[in-house]
Amino acid sequence: MSLTLKMNRLLLLITFIFVFSACGGSGGGSSTTSTTSQPVLIAALPNSAKAGDTVTLQGLGFSFTFNENIVLVGNVTTPALSHQFINPTPGGADEEITFQVPSNAAVGGGTITVLVDQAVSNSLPFTVESP
Repeated sequence: MSLTLKMNRLLLLITFIFVFSACGGSGGGSSTTSTTSQPVLIAALPNSAKAGDTVTLQGLGFSFTFNENIVLVGNVTTPALSHQFINPTPGGADEEITFQVPSNAAVGGGTITVLVDQAVSNSLPFTVESP
């Protein structure tokens, strides 16, 4: 495993721990979101795709109502197409959502982020490929 991949996993683990330690456990919140107060992205599968392709995001804290998860591909928004629970991954993800890369997303390297209600996730690197 490369040093960069190890560093990215460590950073994600630290983010995960920070998010859970900041949750407080007051029990409040929306009934349509999972137990984390802020969405956490752990993986994008694949991490590059063309406009119109479907991408899976694994993480935590997504809304159970799939179209309440808004994905930002660079500065372009698109709603999630689905939400499901998964067996926990080595990185700690137990949910995944899918989205379609928008046709007006800028080609090239950038990031993806998820908005759930008013909470913003961390960003992951993502490349929109040329058609």
